[in-house]
Amino acid sequence: MEYILKRLKFTAKEAMTATNLKLFFVFCVWVIVYLPITIFATIGINNKPSWKLFTWIVNDIYEVTLFVFTFLVTIFVEVRIKYITKLIKKFAKSKIISTEDFEATTKFIRFLKESVDQFNTVFGYPIFIFLTASLLQLIKYVFFLIYGHAEHTTQIMYGVQNLIQQGMTILIITRCDSVEKIGKKMYKTCYKLHEKMKSYDMKQQFFVLGEYAENLAPQFYTPLYGHINRQTFNVLIAVFVDALVILIQFQMSLK
Repeated sequence: MEYILKRLKFTAKEAMTATNLKLFFVFCVWVIVYLPITIFATIGINNKPSWKLFTWIVNDIYEVTLFVFTFLVTIFVEVRIKYITKLIKKFAKSKIISTEDFEATTKFIRFLKESVDQFNTVFGYPIFIFLTASLLQLIKYVFFLIYGHAEHTTQIMYGVQNLIQQGMTILIITRCDSVEKIGKKMYKTCYKLHEKMKSYDMKQQFFVLGEYAENLAPQFYTPLYGHINRQTFNVLIAVFVDALVILIQFQMSLK
């Protein structure tokens, strides 16, 4: 049990180290590309600096901070689930699961579930707002291209800004979907080992562990959108198309 505890803590450090470079890269992209484009695009659209510029910058800082934190949490959880899955496979090779190892494994599965649930409670609404704002930003950009009157340079900068915004949305959804998939792989591994084991006791232990892992597999979710996975793309695309059709019809009715 102590070995498992030490290894799980060590994998957490590994997850932190593995993401440092990625997070630094994301931060550099935002500072070097995203923020200046936001400033110039806003000035270009409004022809002068205003409080809107300030709110845009604050909003961008908030969105990128939320994105980086969510990105870090998903990798942190995924690394631990992968290691637990490896431990389960080692249990099968050793032909025995001690009571301490079994309890330690279930304890950390529950810990991950509770941690993700707490994250959902605190950051579920902010992520929902982030995804919705990203969708509205895309609709706004399409209308800007159709009905807007701005310089070509401003249009390009506004387009790049929107592209990065949508990129962050895609990464958040894919990262959360990855955690859900790796969680399914964890309990499916238990069920497969349950079928392969010849010992009745081992079969029962893997079956119980599989049920435990299935019921407590960590999943990220937000209000209204539900669990964040590949299906979230379908929801966002459907809302985008419906909203765009309604707004275009309304715009045409005014002419």
